[in-house]
Amino acid sequence: MTVPRQRRRLFCLLLLCCSLFAHIPAAASAARHIHFQPRALLAASQHRSQADRVLVADAKRFARCVAANQARPRRCGAAHNKLQHAGARLAAAERRLARLARAAGRTAKTSGALRIGRRRSAPQLSASGESLSWSPVAGVKAYVLRRRVAGQGVYFAIVHGTSATPAPVPGASVSYAVRTSARRSFWSGEAPVSYAGWSPAQAPADRRSAPAVTLSGQTLSWPAITGVSAYIVERSLPGRRVRYTALAATSFTLPAGPAASARFSVRSAVVGSAWATPTVVSAQPGSATASSRAAIIHAAAIRAAARSAESTPTAPVAPAPPTPSGLIVGVDTSGWRGNLFNELAAGGIRNLRVSDTSSAAASEAEAAGCTIAVLTFQAGGTIAGRNPATYAGEVLAYAQRHPEVRRIEVLNEPELLADSHNYTAYVALLKATHEALASVPAAARPKLIASWAPTYGFGKGWAAAGGLPYVDEVVVHAYGGGTGQHKGLEGARELITQAHAESGKPVAVTEVGWPTAVGQSATGDSQQWSEAQQAAAITGFAAWAHSQPYISVVIFFNAVDYGSNMWYGIERTNRSHKPSFAALAVAAR
Repeated sequence: MTVPRQRRRLFCLLLLCCSLFAHIPAAASAARHIHFQPRALLAASQHRSQADRVLVADAKRFARCVAANQARPRRCGAAHNKLQHAGARLAAAERRLARLARAAGRTAKTSGALRIGRRRSAPQLSASGESLSWSPVAGVKAYVLRRRVAGQGVYFAIVHGTSATPAPVPGASVSYAVRTSARRSFWSGEAPVSYAGWSPAQAPADRRSAPAVTLSGQTLSWPAITGVSAYIVERSLPGRRVRYTALAATSFTLPAGPAASARFSVRSAVVGSAWATPTVVSAQPGSATASSRAAIIHAAAIRAAARSAESTPTAPVAPAPPTPSGLIVGVDTSGWRGNLFNELAAGGIRNLRVSDTSSAAASEAEAAGCTIAVLTFQAGGTIAGRNPATYAGEVLAYAQRHPEVRRIEVLNEPELLADSHNYTAYVALLKATHEALASVPAAARPKLIASWAPTYGFGKGWAAAGGLPYVDEVVVHAYGGGTGQHKGLEGARELITQAHAESGKPVAVTEVGWPTAVGQSATGDSQQWSEAQQAAAITGFAAWAHSQPYISVVIFFNAVDYGSNMWYGIERTNRSHKPSFAALAVAAR
């Protein structure tokens, strides 16, 4: 009986050993290639590279066709269509790579407070001239390189190694950061590289360099880059698809088209080349001047609104000025994110008011090409219920992670909170936040803005408690009121004027709007209006705000309808566009 029992034990031991040895290589392989080099990220990088090669090939083919068929350009129609598809495909591939790269990374500033794996630690990045290098992280072969250029979306690349020489962007200051390809790894600190020392007549030596573009009249031009046979021109207009063309020349005459917000960028038809900093053109060739075009656009919008309103009177609307006044015009997105940001950007509405303080919201807005013009930092509760030091620390941490945010609004409508007369507590929040933000470089520091609310005397209350030195601008919500008939279409302009006169500060109108639930009860701050009246009111208010130099920003409330009567949106609940979407797109230019 003893021998068989021993044999059984020996047999079980052998099976266990075989099982362990069989799984060791597989587990090690998984650790090396899956956890620390996410397949989705690497696949997205390969897809972007492939799309880039296709775009370059199609651009060269189109440029050759145009050069050979100058008398019969229609022969290049098929090549032109392929170029559009290739450009759209590359743009989509870059958005996907950016989305994955952002979602999988963390900010290095918090890494010291966490226990992290070695492969997720932040490399030490340094720049020498135009070359970058970073310290190796044990067990990691692939790194994610991030590039930030003013006026462009954030660019990501996968680098196998610990050094890189990115494609130059003449005339720009570029910030780089790097992290490992491990999921949830930490970004290094940013390393700035300046490409400012270029001469417009000097041709860049690197074929991947962005062309040094200059605008003269209606012509874009750039020095020839040695070894480059063709260039790609990207044209972006609000509410329209991005269009691409390619040419063998080093100049491009702007086509006739809408006057405002046309953006042009140029790159060489070389794989991996960089786009030049976009050139924004406010007027293009045509029979109408910029001024007359703007007047025509606004007059047409007003006439359409009047026809749709039928017998219902609307507020008188003045045309918006033909040239930018510096006023920022945008929309409040409430709790919406994701595809809404992309939809707004595609329509030319790129300035947002956001209440979501997560990094995901800021990253999604940036990926869509939008700017957070106003971030409302916390709502609800009470003023005294917030610890000033904690609040200020959270604001500072956010501002350091997201320097692209323009304004921080201290609480939303504190004048309506239960302790709205606790002005000392509100000033304590302002003072602590102001002092915390002083550590942020001036160029990247968001403006601190605070509610004035003349109707409630809130601003005068905290100003008397010593709060004015700590804010850059005062906030007014300029709704037209639940009564008053057609005067309400103008919005509460008198409150804006009063806030400026009392505070001596610029005014940020972070909410103003007109709901369209005709037949439903009025909201707490507005009557109901037709969709045509809403569109005309947006046009009129923006035109008036342009004429008031002390108004810094106007945010229309809001993006999407909700509830039974809160239909302030420029989109209906089914996400279809109201006439106000187009009106706001024009006002935001």
